[in-house]
Amino acid sequence: MSPALISVAAGELRRVARERGLAAGLGAIIRGGVAVPCSATGLTLLPVGVIGEVAAWRLPGATVPADRATVTVLAHALGETEGVTQVRIVARGEQVPLQRTAEPEPDDAVRLLASVRLGLLEHMLEAAVAHLNSRIVDGRPLTTRQMIQAAVADTVTVARTIAHVLDDPELPGGALAEAHERLDEAGWTVTTLFGAGGYLREHPVRCLYVAGLVHDAWHTDDYR
Repeated sequence: MSPALISVAAGELRRVARERGLAAGLGAIIRGGVAVPCSATGLTLLPVGVIGEVAAWRLPGATVPADRATVTVLAHALGETEGVTQVRIVARGEQVPLQRTAEPEPDDAVRLLASVRLGLLEHMLEAAVAHLNSRIVDGRPLTTRQMIQAAVADTVTVARTIAHVLDDPELPGGALAEAHERLDEAGWTVTTLFGAGGYLREHPVRCLYVAGLVHDAWHTDDYR
């Protein structure tokens, strides 16, 4: 995928994730035709119902066309709350693990995933601010408290920084890895803004954690 196409796709994916959620954002990536990354053991996460639309699987060392792979659907209780399931991919005819190629390029799918995660972060930050505005303590909304304002401001800054980084057509692998790390940190910050409720399995903010699990499944250290 060319840098120009990545830039266009990134903006659209950010919007889709913000408006429709994690599964919709991941589905848009897959329908864009990029190879879906898998871990060294062939595991990955993707939306329920799009397995048949995957064009290719990116196993360590090789990209395998969909028609040359065997796919087994596995249970993933937490992922399924977000419409995401776990699958194991095995390249047909391979008896030993594929060897990783030297000097791989940053993976398009992992880069586009960062845009999905950014859209989710922005959506959940807006929800957190609305939640805190509705919580009145000593006659004032919690959003008037300095610590809350600082956390919100820091998260907004992180989101803007990541958006700027992802707009760079020459984005180096190290910058992509750092963007995902900052998304992890910002996701936990937003989760804490919901108080104890943010740690409940059924809370909507769980999408940020599940998106982090997708990243763990999709990256193979190639872009670090």
